[in-house]
Amino acid sequence: MALIKCPECGKEISDKAAACPNCGCPASEFNKTEVDTKCQECGAWVKDGKNVCSNCGYEFPKEDRRYRTAYDEHSYEEHKAPFTGVYRMHLFGKKEEVYCPRCGSADCSIYHEQKVIPGKSKTSYTMNLNPLKPFTLFNKKEKVIKQDKIVTESKFVCNSCGHIFY
Repeated sequence: MALIKCPECGKEISDKAAACPNCGCPASEFNKTEVDTKCQECGAWVKDGKNVCSNCGYEFPKEDRRYRTAYDEHSYEEHKAPFTGVYRMHLFGKKEEVYCPRCGSADCSIYHEQKVIPGKSKTSYTMNLNPLKPFTLFNKKEKVIKQDKIVTESKFVCNSCGHIFY
């Protein structure tokens, strides 16, 4: 039994596990393949899948064999840490990792900003012809056409440099 890295979460798990206990990634995603191993006796390289050194006949113990996953074949993915930042959701459930456009940091969080959109009103002035109110020259009437509206916008803020972006 060997410990391998889960391609989803990066945690070490058994190569015999049916699924990752941390994230539930199925065993079919692990796609185990053995890699070339160096013989401890003579130092010769032994090809994939061989348990015995063809040069000196040394038999490798099972714990000595190294495994790698298809996830490890790409050097970029091998050294990349699991993403711990914020995701931007797209149509049909597609997730996109969010990075700061200014500094490139993944240390971002969601920022909600509220804006007040002012309403519209119509004001009309009429001249006072009422003899019972001689000191009132004009009457003012306001008719509300559109109410004030509060809109919440979701933005991202970089926790490293403070940049606010969409």
